[in-house]
Amino acid sequence: MGLSDKGASTLASLAFFCFLAGRIIGAGLLKTFSTHKALATFAVASGICRLLIFLKLGWASVGALFLTYFFMSIMFPTIFSLGIHGLGARAKKATSFTGWCGGCARERSQNNSRPSREPG
Repeated sequence: MGLSDKGASTLASLAFFCFLAGRIIGAGLLKTFSTHKALATFAVASGICRLLIFLKLGWASVGALFLTYFFMSIMFPTIFSLGIHGLGARAKKATSFTGWCGGCARERSQNNSRPSREPG
């Protein structure tokens, strides 16, 4: 597409605005509709957008990328809240365990992606 750095940063800003709009609109929808149904709808819509990106349709794929930011915005907090729903007093321990596991996985993946410093 031949974008300059300024053009790319403008598009990134627009994508993050779509994420913010998705979070705000999604929060409103979650008050109105079932959490499971809203999450499923956003997940299917995100999958369709990813398919459009994969098809390399030019600016239509760029628009689908922005919509992917919109639809993915509610996924993490919704999945997380559904995961700890109904745990009662154990919810605090479960959230710390979830954070710990995520931190371990992130560190492990970062360590595997670093180049070796051994001469070679």
